[in-house]
Amino acid sequence: MDMRGQQSTRRLLVRPGNWFLALIALIAAMYIAGWFGGRYLDGYHEQPDANLVLHNQIADLRAKLAEAETTLQLRENEMQSVKTELEEKRAGIQSLQEQVDLYENVMEAGNKTRGVRILQADIEWSDKQTINYNILLVRGGTYRWGAIGHIQVTASDDTGHTLLLQLDKDGEKLPYRLETHTFLRGSIAWLHDWQPQRLVIDCLDSRGKTIDTKEIDLNGDNT
Repeated sequence: MDMRGQQSTRRLLVRPGNWFLALIALIAAMYIAGWFGGRYLDGYHEQPDANLVLHNQIADLRAKLAEAETTLQLRENEMQSVKTELEEKRAGIQSLQEQVDLYENVMEAGNKTRGVRILQADIEWSDKQTINYNILLVRGGTYRWGAIGHIQVTASDDTGHTLLLQLDKDGEKLPYRLETHTFLRGSIAWLHDWQPQRLVIDCLDSRGKTIDTKEIDLNGDNT
């Protein structure tokens, strides 16, 4: 056989093998592509499930946060309620203590003095139009009958103005009656064109005799 015949035979023997290898390579490529495509599609289909899990976790955390905030608000309300109650109790205790101090002063004054005395006189003169007064009278000693009398208040200034104030609808005398102590409270409208600087409170007995006097400086000094 000549050289041409040998080369032709050789080409015929090689071509089937090449096609077989090409077929194997194609099948392998298709398999690999299918595998990776499946993984990609699996991941694509699994993503919504992961998002759903995250969504549920976020919703659960928000619910827990809302519950914690509600609990905190309830605790704060409880604490505020307790705080308010404590403040009210402190105010009540302070009021009771003031009453105890007052009655102790009344008892002490009653043991040290005889007759009716002005133990305390509180005057408010803030708006320059009204005089508010709170006067405490005490009585010392032992008597078979209660004490009666009246008080009167005189206003004055440094320029010489003097005025006996009207404490009662009937006039300048405010009557009192007491066994151990009594409070005299009221308000006086100031309708004059001059401003008082001091008040003098006189306590008189049933015969009109002055038995005690207290001076109030409307600028802050009391005697």
